[in-house]
Parts: sequence; C-alpha cells; structure tokens
Amino acid sequence: MQLESKAKLVLTDSGGVQEETCILGVPCVTLRDNTERPETLDVGSNILSGDRP
Repeated sequence: MQLESKAKLVLTDSGGVQEETCILGVPCVTLRDNTERPETLDVGSNILSGDRP
C-alpha cells in the first residue's frame, strides 16, 4: 500500500490491487480482458489493456 500510494501509475493483474489504487486515487492499468472490480472502471480509476502484447 505504501508503494502504491506513492506511484504515478500501477500495472497489475490483481483484483485487490485494482481496488486499492482506486481508493488511493492512483491510476491503474489492468493487464487482463476482464475484471471482478467493474466499479473501478465506472469511476475511471482503472482501464483494461487486455492480456496480449
């Protein structure tokens, strides 16, 4: 959480990290095609990039 709170951006595939960054106000890019945390997409704190390079 301390590292996340000081980050400019977080890349993750973890649902828990998506939620934490939303609460901390840190932008998040999720390296998956879907999320179990759609509320992070709704408020604009998270985007899905997909899992293909």
